[in-house]
Amino acid sequence: MNQTATYAPNRRSRPFAICLCLLLGCIGGHLFYLGRSGWGLAYLLFCWTLIPFIVSLFDLLALLMQSDQQFDQYYNG
Repeated sequence: MNQTATYAPNRRSRPFAICLCLLLGCIGGHLFYLGRSGWGLAYLLFCWTLIPFIVSLFDLLALLMQSDQQFDQYYNG
């Protein structure tokens, strides 16, 4: 039996990261998922200033503009 895909428990998903950025971007939810807990904590601490909301829009654009290969290289490398 030839198995083409392997199971990787720590593999991060680009579409799920985009959804988190849309729904929880202003409190850094996508950053905690992507393993950038320090930045996620900063977003969470300053969410009342609306600065993380604005920055999360740029994060969303960056995630949308990345190819799957670039995402895998950076976050699943």
